[in-house]
Amino acid sequence: MVNIKSVKLGLEQTVKGSILNVAGTYLTTSSTTELGLTKLSLTGITIPSGGVMKFEASLRLSGGSGTAVAGDTFEIKVRQTTALSGTIRAAWRYIVPSANQASAYFSAIYIPSGGVSNQTFHISLQQIAGSGVLGLEGDLLSYFSISYILTTSTWSVVT
Repeated sequence: MVNIKSVKLGLEQTVKGSILNVAGTYLTTSSTTELGLTKLSLTGITIPSGGVMKFEASLRLSGGSGTAVAGDTFEIKVRQTTALSGTIRAAWRYIVPSANQASAYFSAIYIPSGGVSNQTFHISLQQIAGSGVLGLEGDLLSYFSISYILTTSTWSVVT
């Protein structure tokens, strides 16, 4: 078992992050077409072999120009190399709890085999079910970051 508190206290280093600083709603989606959040893409990411990557996203989601409907389901994805078609490295499902209340925080780890050298990671949003419109807010309310967790303990992938 990994003690997460010990990771937070000094063994985790943020490699790069992006904070969305645009006025109001940046993008909206009500379609099952995947929508790239290009302003939050992170380039030049390098993680040494044996390292563990931590993806973190805090997204201020709202009704945008429409209405986020309670029960609407969206998926947030992190893709490597190419936006909208690259390999998915993390994905989260988000169900809107009630109309126009859709702020969410997501975190996931990824253990690359052989490390990562000078790669780009993209984040996207896609509606999976429902009829509402979801918007991503700027105004320094949304961010995406990647951290490197030093591997002083053993991490295992179990199937």
